[in-house]
Amino acid sequence: MTSVAIIGAAGKMGQALVRCVLNSTDLQLVLAIEQPGSPELGRDAGEVAVSTPADLAITAAFDDLGK
Repeated sequence: MTSVAIIGAAGKMGQALVRCVLNSTDLQLVLAIEQPGSPELGRDAGEVAVSTPADLAITAAFDDLGK
């Protein structure tokens, strides 16, 4: 399985990428990043993109990779 990190995960293109990754059988979303101060920080990336939880919060830090 290939791990994927998406920068700009709450934007239009980022949401499209989150949807693609969540619908894939060989990709795993491991990091969803937005800019500091974004109202989407802390929200579930799946809920922002497709209204289905992905159990991965949108963060503003690369340091969250692997947590």
